[in-house]
Amino acid sequence: MLRSLGLIARLLASSASVAGEEETVCQTADLIVEGGMSMSRGRICRIAAREIPKLAACNVAVPEGVTLRSVDPPPKPCLGIFHCGEALISLLSPRLMAKRRDPDRAFASVPDEPCFDSVVVHELTRAAYDSAECPFVDCPATAEYAAYTMQVRSLPAEAREAF
Repeated sequence: MLRSLGLIARLLASSASVAGEEETVCQTADLIVEGGMSMSRGRICRIAAREIPKLAACNVAVPEGVTLRSVDPPPKPCLGIFHCGEALISLLSPRLMAKRRDPDRAFASVPDEPCFDSVVVHELTRAAYDSAECPFVDCPATAEYAAYTMQVRSLPAEAREAF
């Protein structure tokens, strides 16, 4: 019941502005997407709806209530970044991400659209590992390895071949 009340409150607030920008509540995992264009917010919700069940099949449980915020720009050289302990992902818009991609980085050969989608998956995976208990010596490395693994896994076959 509390989850339902929280979702209702977020749906009511979704028409409000956040720092002068709109927000969208995704049905999947009760994600909030702030800022950017409506089309980009809808795209992120579609990515989440498609990919969160695939992550769950690999025992990667994305927590409810994560906010994905369109920013310009996050700290270099990041295209997106999960803020530990805050349930917040800062993410470049698809347009800015395409402009900012580094030709010397690992995903340079991946086309812009699947690259953007895969960055969303990477950061959602980081969010999933934020509260996970760590049985290893170096959990940040474990979370990053899992995030890159899920990112590559999420690529369509032709983009994965390009990678």
